[in-house]
Amino acid sequence: MPFPINLTHGDHDVPDSVVAWSADYVPGSHPPLVELIASIQSSPRISMAQARGQTATSVGVRMDALVATALYEKLGDLIRNMGWQPQVTGGRPI
Repeated sequence: MPFPINLTHGDHDVPDSVVAWSADYVPGSHPPLVELIASIQSSPRISMAQARGQTATSVGVRMDALVATALYEKLGDLIRNMGWQPQVTGGRPI
């Protein structure tokens, strides 16, 4: 069940590992929006009354198409600067 929150302006750190990302276009959005979803494996150190073992959550971030394009370019620059090799699927880099 989604639980929307408003974060204050500034930097926010995700304390645990992001185990998966997805990105998708938000249908019918004007201006065009992109939604990034991060799946986060919660630390076993955080105990909740009803939770046993590890728990997980997802965080969604919506941004307009211009911001998404700028993020894509920055990530490409980072990948090249770090010398990371792109994954290949179906004979094409992804």
